[in-house]
Amino acid sequence: MTISRAFMNGSNVERFIDIGIEILQGVAVDWIGRNVFWADAQANRIEVARMDGTSRRPIIWQGLDSPACIAMDPANGYIYWSEWGTDTCIKRANLDGSNVVRLTQIGDVGRASSLTIDYEDRRIYWVDYDSNMIMSSDMEGRNLIEVINVADEPGNVISSLTLYGEHVYWADSKQKTIQRANKLHGASRRIIETGLGSIDDMLVFHASRQIGVTSCSRDNGGCQYLCLSLP
Repeated sequence: MTISRAFMNGSNVERFIDIGIEILQGVAVDWIGRNVFWADAQANRIEVARMDGTSRRPIIWQGLDSPACIAMDPANGYIYWSEWGTDTCIKRANLDGSNVVRLTQIGDVGRASSLTIDYEDRRIYWVDYDSNMIMSSDMEGRNLIEVINVADEPGNVISSLTLYGEHVYWADSKQKTIQRANKLHGASRRIIETGLGSIDDMLVFHASRQIGVTSCSRDNGGCQYLCLSLP
């Protein structure tokens, strides 16, 4: 398996990492430190490399059970990820892999996918594949809320989500649509795109989604290789 990159218009596609990946599940970018992180579910490790593919190394390789999607909070020095193994959960660690903390308790979540951070209101959102819902918690995994629940709508299957402003956006793999609703209580739900194919992932690219300043913001923090800012 490989990780590739391209310009925003889809041109100049090139392989970024093309060896040593068994089952790639999640990829996320630290836009401040200019690093790329990914989760390998088969190898049970989370790795990082510079945006040019150099300085690659694992940051977490112990205590993982099928790591899946990941999300970055580089301004605060954290990486978040879900695990789909025997005990499904969401965890957090410092960007260098230290100080791993389990955020959700047993029974809180099923297989969590499309982890997305609301940087403004400091909440985490995800798709719960097992319950066919969009869930949210605070940054410590507490104060869980059910945003969207389509478990009783047989013709709907939530496959991925993203967030922007006051709305959460999601893809429905059965309806072949993109829908949106209020991010706090799921109100004002409506379809915004129809007739689509299968959407496994979706993201919003906007300056407001890439904010923050850390010690890595200038001159790679004075580091020769990786700069991983800590809380």
